[in-house]
Amino acid sequence: MASPVVTARMQQMCEHLQLLGYKTEPDAIGVAISHEGQAHFRLFQNIGGIGFIYSFNVTQEAPAKDPGGFFGLLNEINQGCVVSRFAYDSERNKLYVSAWYPDYYDRESFGLFFDRLRTELAMPLFKFPEGYVNTLRRSYVNGPCFSLVLFHGSPGLDASNMARLQTPGAASPS
Repeated sequence: MASPVVTARMQQMCEHLQLLGYKTEPDAIGVAISHEGQAHFRLFQNIGGIGFIYSFNVTQEAPAKDPGGFFGLLNEINQGCVVSRFAYDSERNKLYVSAWYPDYYDRESFGLFFDRLRTELAMPLFKFPEGYVNTLRRSYVNGPCFSLVLFHGSPGLDASNMARLQTPGAASPS
């Protein structure tokens, strides 16, 4: 990886992810991560560590028809999260799941973190099945299927979104 934004720690994380079957593609933002059977995401430098971001396209239907139910469910999901945060961006009609990992790499620690992150991505389906079916499932549109969660996600996040996402609270209505 020859990108100036890919640090030695990010390189180690990418190698770890490659062993799990992920493809890594450095670019001007950081690293785009893809996998045939999992949600696509990005790694990027973020305040003393590495940011992870997943973006999922949503329709305006659920947030518009039942904003209390939609944002209430996101709040409940976030209460159960340890390493990630779910946030909706109404301007882009996207649900973002973000996480932060310190600028440190240890194979076991990173493996535990990444396992927990994937568990939290699956949490809406298993912990809130009624809310998932009534509020979230009908919202996801387009893109590759995230097999664990049955989310339909967009494979990437463009540069114009990154500055906004790195600004605390910019993408999270509560």
